[in-house]
Amino acid sequence: MNLTNLFERSSKTLLLRIGALLAVFVAAPFWIWHGPGLCLFHRLTGLECPGCGMTRAFHAISHGEVIQALSFNLLSIAVYAFFMGILLRDMAYLLAGIRIHVPAPLRLEGSFGYVVLLAVIGYGILRNVASLP
Repeated sequence: MNLTNLFERSSKTLLLRIGALLAVFVAAPFWIWHGPGLCLFHRLTGLECPGCGMTRAFHAISHGEVIQALSFNLLSIAVYAFFMGILLRDMAYLLAGIRIHVPAPLRLEGSFGYVVLLAVIGYGILRNVASLP
């Protein structure tokens, strides 16, 4: 791989995605336990969105504390695996030129995307049922 390929538009996009994912893992510990809450939905409504607790859960997973991660957010393991898959796929392409094919049933297009969306919405509703008056 020569350096001109590294700075192509697709490579820049990959670098940006890789950088954003790595920034979450590097920067999160600094604000995770003592910083302000990040969820605008929670601040406005007092309810937890499907993603509430995900940052703390990612931090826990990264430190091998899977049970604690599940207590923060039940979807965290699946979402973490999804993001790690994207990170590894992008790095494989960027560093070695290897394209990893994602099978059609696992792409977030078509019926699988709707199933994922319904699962996320359902989880968001269920986690708030106990907190409603």
